[in-house]
Amino acid sequence: MLAKFCFVLRLISFTLLFILSQATFSYAGEAILALPFENISGRTEYNWIGEGFSISISNLLNNLGLTPLDVEERNLAYERLGLSPTVVLTRASAIKIGEKAGADIILIGNYNILGEGKSRTIIVTSRMIDLREGRAIGNDYTFNGTINDLQVIQGKLAWEVLSNRISGFAFSREQIINRATVVPSNAFESYVKASLTSNRDDKVKFLFRAISEYQQATGGQYPDAVFTLGHLYYDEANYKDGLNWLDKVGEKDNFYLEAQFYRAVACLQLGDNEKASTILKPLTNLLPLYEVFNNAAALELRKFNYDEAIKLLGLAIQASPRDNDLLFNYGYTFWRAGQYSAAANQLNQLIKRETKDGQAYYILAKSLEKMNQSSEASLAVDEAKKNLPDFAKWETSGKIPILMRLKDHFSRTAYLRLVRSRDTRANTTLAKQAEQIDTLLAKAQGFFIAGRDKEAIASLNDILKTAPDNSEAHLLIGRLHERNANIDAAITSLKAAIFWNPKLVPAHVLLGRIYFQKNDLVQAKTHLKQALSLSPQDRDALALQRLIEPENK
Repeated sequence: MLAKFCFVLRLISFTLLFILSQATFSYAGEAILALPFENISGRTEYNWIGEGFSISISNLLNNLGLTPLDVEERNLAYERLGLSPTVVLTRASAIKIGEKAGADIILIGNYNILGEGKSRTIIVTSRMIDLREGRAIGNDYTFNGTINDLQVIQGKLAWEVLSNRISGFAFSREQIINRATVVPSNAFESYVKASLTSNRDDKVKFLFRAISEYQQATGGQYPDAVFTLGHLYYDEANYKDGLNWLDKVGEKDNFYLEAQFYRAVACLQLGDNEKASTILKPLTNLLPLYEVFNNAAALELRKFNYDEAIKLLGLAIQASPRDNDLLFNYGYTFWRAGQYSAAANQLNQLIKRETKDGQAYYILAKSLEKMNQSSEASLAVDEAKKNLPDFAKWETSGKIPILMRLKDHFSRTAYLRLVRSRDTRANTTLAKQAEQIDTLLAKAQGFFIAGRDKEAIASLNDILKTAPDNSEAHLLIGRLHERNANIDAAITSLKAAIFWNPKLVPAHVLLGRIYFQKNDLVQAKTHLKQALSLSPQDRDALALQRLIEPENK
């Protein structure tokens, strides 16, 4: 049972490798977008309330059976339609925003403010629209109360939405209202105003105010405001202050994983490799995105763990093969590891895409020199001279700085897809998953035997879309690449197979054979030793031993 549980955990966690592909994900519940409500009072000092409804309702619907779309997803839809996030939407434009964001349902509304001082009241009207059917769902919701009841009203509205869309919804209205009023009203107002302003100093002022108001009322930290403030400093490259605030984000807080990513980068930028290591090691499991793997590889390179860095970059490249920074890092790490042919292979691919990358030309030239390819190296040097401002400095000093390119941000859209994909896959039984994978693997093996390589690859890619940790699929892809003389690709796939299953003897044997053919006897013997230690009587391993160590016949 423990083994099965661990398999499920890994299966869920490592959906990273295909998370940025064009695949369509099945979300756990209906995707709903709560748009900012319209202020019809004409009193601009209350404009913040409209955004407050969007933020609050999204937070309240989360993890309760619906899939609320994030503010970033919403704003991206505005951008794609050429609209400002502050524009007042017509019903038609609201529908377009929802469709562009990928929502099934949109929640729209307006509010009016009446009275002055303590007698101020708010009247809220809202409706849901089903974008799939192009019609309103049920009747409008109308609420009213004092301005101090704003969060209570938001809680009531969230409960109405949930009870309408989820049959037998288990939570009472009072329970949802309690969730809505956890953040003190004045702190919530300051936080929303911080999210709306584009003025940096005002944003900082509102965030500090929100944190202070929350602390005074509860004695605790306002997690969302703390994360936002830390992220703001981080974006300004003020890594010390950014880290100070990001360190305060707790494991149970909404932005915890994102805070961990930025904490790790801040530590790397500040040269605190030890702290970065404590963050990145678990993060490759918790937040398995290619940006995380790239940064983890950068840390391993700093520690001279080249094999581990190459392994991590290989996984990252599989997830985002068109990323030029990854390709550079891959080639650069091969060069640092003394694997000059592999380095040149990656860097040659890069300069075909990015013809002005001076660093790539320089490292390529150094790799080609080591390979005694003088004419090719000379051409690369000429291009490096043209495109690398530090060329003379590096040549004169003989010292090349660490060139690994960090990923200082990641796609939050990809992150949200990952989380939702996890939720969906967690509801699928292990037996069904295993049956589907076994069927596809058997089909791929049949295609491999029949020499139908393209069909084999298609079946194997189908496996890796749902189970990127399937070592047998990586092994068979490695065999296909080796058969077609794509040696570097074969090595990458076989190393991925061993990464997921270090005891996979056939992968060690094939890697040993490939390295022997490349005259890399150190690597060949390493994999032979691992294969024989795992299975001393394996026929293929013994055959490889006779090839590598004829004196032991």
